[in-house]
Amino acid sequence: MGRRDDGFWRDLCALLRSLPFAGRVPGVRRRAAGYLAGFDRVVAPIVAAAVPEPGDRARAAAVLRATSVKLGFLVAGYAAMARVPVRPDLLVLTGAITRVYDDLFDHFGGPELDDRLAELFRGGAFEPRGDMERLFLGLYREVERRLDRSPDAPHDVVFAALAAVHEHQAWSRGQADPEIGSAEIARITEGKGGHGMVVLLSLATPPMSRVEADLVYELGAILQRLDDYQDAEPDAATGVATAATRGEATLDDIRAALRGLAPRLRAHYGSERPLYAVLHATLWMSFARRRCPNLGRVLRGFRTPLAVLLRRAGSLADGKTR
Repeated sequence: MGRRDDGFWRDLCALLRSLPFAGRVPGVRRRAAGYLAGFDRVVAPIVAAAVPEPGDRARAAAVLRATSVKLGFLVAGYAAMARVPVRPDLLVLTGAITRVYDDLFDHFGGPELDDRLAELFRGGAFEPRGDMERLFLGLYREVERRLDRSPDAPHDVVFAALAAVHEHQAWSRGQADPEIGSAEIARITEGKGGHGMVVLLSLATPPMSRVEADLVYELGAILQRLDDYQDAEPDAATGVATAATRGEATLDDIRAALRGLAPRLRAHYGSERPLYAVLHATLWMSFARRRCPNLGRVLRGFRTPLAVLLRRAGSLADGKTR
């Protein structure tokens, strides 16, 4: 067998070991359709206002729509575990802004963008340069509008965590250096994923306690490694060093980390099952996107809820959007 086949079977064995996570995710089609409708109601008008060229606009909407739906299930799984309500408007907004922010860093801006975004996150001004920066600013201002950003507001923790995410994102530019050490990669990965998950879940659900934030941080650090696993080939092709590209983080390592976190979630929330049912499905989808890449090409063009869930969301840089 070739190396690719070895990876396929190794990862498939890891998925079989994850079967204890499995559970029912109720109403997948209905909820996915609801997230799609929420996106079209809340996010699509912002995309239309920011991206004037029809082809670029359609491409951006498709990428953000897929990301919003996928992250919507993760947020809903957490909310079911924590027994808290979800704000549907912020759910789709956070998914979209997460995708735009990541792609701004990876494809549209250099180090000078870091300082400009940091100023925005401190409450300062931001003058967009190009469609993608204009789109990000539109989404960000809409989040601010729907939240109270006064210093004593409960959601101010979101903006503190966002500043920490941004700091780690800036450091992640060092992952283009082939000499970067594995310990530095691990530190960046943990901070990006951990603080990012605190932002994501804090935006769409009620304020969380310090204990909850610590658990969510650890969950996010693990899921960042899963994201890197899924993107190992494109990252390697562009010279981005991650634990996955170096063979230092396997799907079974990620499964084991989730298993290790489960007892602490259970102790705090009573049961981790609602979240882990979603995470089990996420493991399978990440495996399919990496090991069965033709699946995405087959599903391209379909806008049904399940097709949106299964295909790779893609990047805003894949089209001509500036």
